[in-house]
Amino acid sequence: MAAHIRPHDGLQRDMSHAWPDQPVTSGIYSVAHLPSGRSYIGSSLNVFQRLRSHRGELRRGKHAIKDLQAAWTRDGEEAFTFHVLQLCWSPEMLLACEQFYLDARPDAFNRTRVVIAPSQDPAVAGKIKVAVAVAFATPSYKANQSAAQRRSWADQEIRERRVAGLRKAASRPDYRQHRAAASRTQWARQKAEGWCPQRTLEARVRFGEASRIRWANPEWRATTVAAQKAARRARASRGR
Repeated sequence: MAAHIRPHDGLQRDMSHAWPDQPVTSGIYSVAHLPSGRSYIGSSLNVFQRLRSHRGELRRGKHAIKDLQAAWTRDGEEAFTFHVLQLCWSPEMLLACEQFYLDARPDAFNRTRVVIAPSQDPAVAGKIKVAVAVAFATPSYKANQSAAQRRSWADQEIRERRVAGLRKAASRPDYRQHRAAASRTQWARQKAEGWCPQRTLEARVRFGEASRIRWANPEWRATTVAAQKAARRARASRGR
């Protein structure tokens, strides 16, 4: 059964509170317009966070789906509910599940009837690339992002959860192959475009200085050396 969250219930505080014991966050969701019965269907690796993002965009009048935004502006927030249609244990199934729900709603607000990852849409990917470049060219944005990451990693619970997730993913051969292929593709594209910051003198100096600062930190040095030794032992045990 879908979980129904009205704008002034759990969603306003934190949607994850509606499922306090539910570790799965990837899933399919909908933003439903009650007067018309139409919905916007989507999927996300963090469905609760994505629904909060949709609500924020609608409140600011900045949502990308113009028909959905028009309905929100016309009828108000109380005319909408936010639904978690399905939680997915396998993130790889997200797009297929989203397509299933979208096929069942021919009048959905979605602009297209075929589900693809946003990064696979050349138009969307181009806009994202430009937006990210503009944002990170702003010193205040970079500073805020760095501060947010430091605060996040300083939280022991969040840190342990992230590290556990990274280790679990890194233990999968298909994940390692995917990351290696993605890295090769990225560097080949950047080289072809003439953008390869690691090859510039300024970048090498900057990266070298950052590396020296990290290695001068005894705690960071000890942790890194221990991790490298553990990795070598793991490779040796696998016969590599």
